[in-house]
Amino acid sequence: ESACDANEKCDWNHHGGCRNNQLKIIAESLPDTCKFKRIMSVAGGCRSTVGNHCNDKCVWQMSKVCNEMNMTEEDSCEISNLHVLRLAAENGSGEAARVAELYEAEMRCPKYTDEATCQVAQEVMYAANR
Repeated sequence: ESACDANEKCDWNHHGGCRNNQLKIIAESLPDTCKFKRIMSVAGGCRSTVGNHCNDKCVWQMSKVCNEMNMTEEDSCEISNLHVLRLAAENGSGEAARVAELYEAEMRCPKYTDEATCQVAQEVMYAANR
């Protein structure tokens, strides 16, 4: 086991280098009563993903990263917007629950290939928006 693997506050980046997992460090510094702590903990878990194993709470995202003096684009496993909304809803945010329902309905829309199923999806979205 390497020193990077042994330190729970570190993880491997996609270039094979060891780095601080700042999201894990921030999550550990938050008191357990802070509702944001769980979101940060999950986000830190996404960041520590190695290889192509981004789990169902996370998504691959392209982001711009400054490496030394160059701006590059890098894929990274990040917490999904939908999962952030679900966690906020579990913490008691009714608004987040409604937005999560709308988001999920919108993600299903491309699967509807006829007018009848599309109409049902629109009704679900309308009901969630009330």
